[in-house]
Amino acid sequence: MWQTHPAGGRENGRFIAAEEERRQGAAKMSRQGAANMRRQGAGGTKMRMRGLGLALAGVAALALAGCSGGREPNDAIGAKVLRNLLSKQGVGGKLISFRKTDGRALKTPSAEAYELWYEAEVQFPEAYEANCADERSRGRCAYLGLAQNQSFQKGEVLKAEGTLHFVRSDKGWVGEDASAY
Repeated sequence: MWQTHPAGGRENGRFIAAEEERRQGAAKMSRQGAANMRRQGAGGTKMRMRGLGLALAGVAALALAGCSGGREPNDAIGAKVLRNLLSKQGVGGKLISFRKTDGRALKTPSAEAYELWYEAEVQFPEAYEANCADERSRGRCAYLGLAQNQSFQKGEVLKAEGTLHFVRSDKGWVGEDASAY
């Protein structure tokens, strides 16, 4: 299709014809490109959904492992057990820091256990007398890391080292405070 332009004659007409062919070709390519993108888009959506499904399955598996007590006792659990034990033993101290320094799993034919070593700081808001000579079983002095009688002044901080023991049960790890974690 030749068109002539009053200002450009036959040469300008060729330019207009070439421009028209380019536009028609671009429109055709655009329609084909849109169809291709729709096909690819559907596949991309399927891939995104598959990835989302795998991610959700992974999160669910981790949540179930956490509920079944699969992890070994950590700092937070150890601190909670020590706080409970000190309270039950009548120690008027406040646990101000707790850090797990080591731990090991123990297995016997009848049970699975865990031993946790810790460092802790206990502050005494009131004066406190630790009478360790009278202690016949594992109690307040063991939890405070003391081997002999010791007196503490109001506000004094004791840096203690000790161990806590846990036994695995259906509910998770049971600490020396008889609570499951």
